[in-house]
Amino acid sequence: MSLEQLPNPAGRQLLGDIRHLIEQSRSEVALSVYSVLALLYWHIGQCIQSEVLQGERAAYGEQLDSPLAKQLVAKYGCGFSTKDLRHMLRFAKAFPDEEIVSGMLRQLSLPYIKALLYINDSLKRDFYLQMCQLKCWKTRALQANLHMPFGRSRAQLAQRAVGTRAESASEGADV
Repeated sequence: MSLEQLPNPAGRQLLGDIRHLIEQSRSEVALSVYSVLALLYWHIGQCIQSEVLQGERAAYGEQLDSPLAKQLVAKYGCGFSTKDLRHMLRFAKAFPDEEIVSGMLRQLSLPYIKALLYINDSLKRDFYLQMCQLKCWKTRALQANLHMPFGRSRAQLAQRAVGTRAESASEGADV
């Protein structure tokens, strides 16, 4: 007889509690794996920026098509192709501070980050990053908002969002 078939409500509650723990742990493991992978990609982008390109805006496409990508793909699989290395490089350029990247990865997954990477205007990118964090946008909401005009009002909202965070932090320090 299974716990679900038991007339005992405590047995059914125990089963439900254990199932919840298992599902929650699975979700946390998946998030941890994605965060570690994203941080790996950021570090690879940093290495490419400093070692391969030596901090210059060179024609990095040519250098990434070199044996680097081919050797990485041969050893670690298709996730390290020239295209992927370009994404990693762009990730490192868009978010050069590791602390910001670590904080961002605690709240956002790779699809969010990839969408944010291709926003060239840093004010706009920071605004959308904050909106994802504050409004708990899904990736579809982010994509939809990226296609809307980014006007002065959005920049003002971004400044207010930054101000609200600063006020919240100072209020917490006063308590």
